[in-house]
Amino acid sequence: MAVKNDNLKHYADRNIESQQDQYVLITDKQLILGFAESLYNILKQEAYWCATLTLEEMKNRINSSAHIAMILDKTYNQPCGYGRLFLLKTNTQLFGYMSDVAINSSHQSKGLGSILINHFVGTFLKKYSELENINGTLCLLCADKGNGAISAPKIYRKAGFEYLNDLGNRIAIFSNRDFR
Repeated sequence: MAVKNDNLKHYADRNIESQQDQYVLITDKQLILGFAESLYNILKQEAYWCATLTLEEMKNRINSSAHIAMILDKTYNQPCGYGRLFLLKTNTQLFGYMSDVAINSSHQSKGLGSILINHFVGTFLKKYSELENINGTLCLLCADKGNGAISAPKIYRKAGFEYLNDLGNRIAIFSNRDFR
């Protein structure tokens, strides 16, 4: 998926507090580490690409992430969504990669995936706005099978993404433009 210059959509007012009293978006890595086993179970269940993931690898994913977010169901004190964003800056480019975005199937169709994606798009755009004379690219690989295979591309399209290329069992999604 690719997005044109002004089509990457970030909604500053679309946050979890204004939409869902039951849920909270957490970005504190240490708090998220406390839920590593529950997040591991979500990824094992919802993300087919994590079929061979171990709990230790899950903890490493959390620790190695520059930007990480988890959606917590406050009623049951259980995570129900998760994702990571990596940023790499060169002299002329800011590259962002979203990874492991997954929502527990019992919490899907509640707008939580959109909130996670919006959070990461906002994080990318904030970092991008702090830099001068830089082009930006934001991408992810979107599963074409598993629980979210039908709904995930719709969520990314709402954020302004379009398909770029079919890569077998995953679909590359890119946003590559000067966003100013």
